Amino acid sequence: MLYSGGWDRNVKIWDLRSQSVTHNFNGPMISGDSVDMTNDGKTLLTGGGTSGEGLQVWDLRHTDTPILNIEWSPYSNLPQPSVNSCRFIERCNMIVATVSDDIAVKCFNSTTGQVVHEFQELNRCSYSLDVTRDSE
Repeated sequence: MLYSGGWDRNVKIWDLRSQSVTHNFNGPMISGDSVDMTNDGKTLLTGGGTSGEGLQVWDLRHTDTPILNIEWSPYSNLPQPSVNSCRFIERCNMIVATVSDDIAVKCFNSTTGQVVHEFQELNRCSYSLDVTRDSE
């Protein structure tokens, strides 16, 4: 399976064996490396490429609305920054993400959306990230 998203707000799930789209739904505008799927293929993570969209967790059996919306700064009156990259860390029940306009990398609880940890050691904002599949 392959998953993709773009500026057209279409999130697509592809079956590489049949070389066709098996599922398509309307989501956020995605720019950068802001789509990830759980190992079981049931849950998708997207990061909005326009201010205010934040992170969304989707149950691929019901894609009318996300099952969880996560804001980078939930207590701020400023528009939410664009998500540059995001990944599931499944074994820890977390999501890690980077955004424009902030020098932090944040880890969120993937069930509640609450910030679990924040890394502030960057000099500039980060545009990509990855984690090992066996991360703990």
